[in-house]
Amino acid sequence: MTRSAGAPLRQRAVDRVVRIQELYAAGLHGSKMAQVLPCMRDEDGGPAVRATPARVIELSLERERIDRMTGDLLRWREVLDEVIATGDGRRAAGSPSPQPAA
Repeated sequence: MTRSAGAPLRQRAVDRVVRIQELYAAGLHGSKMAQVLPCMRDEDGGPAVRATPARVIELSLERERIDRMTGDLLRWREVLDEVIATGDGRRAAGSPSPQPAA
């Protein structure tokens, strides 16, 4: 293997590692990831020939789970904004915090 031939291989390996990290960050478990990775192209994460209709259904369910988690996080952030605003003595969340005295 020549040096230039190794560079694309190394880049594909890096792409695969990044993709795995993204899937873990999204909450995909190892066993589910083992099913998903063969169905994805490394370069763009798009579907590969092995992406079967059954996998599409499974991934759709994963996406719905992520959507629910996102909604939960947004609601929790709103609650935190209200608590922070109350603790700062402000009425509306998002207004600037009072500056400490110099």
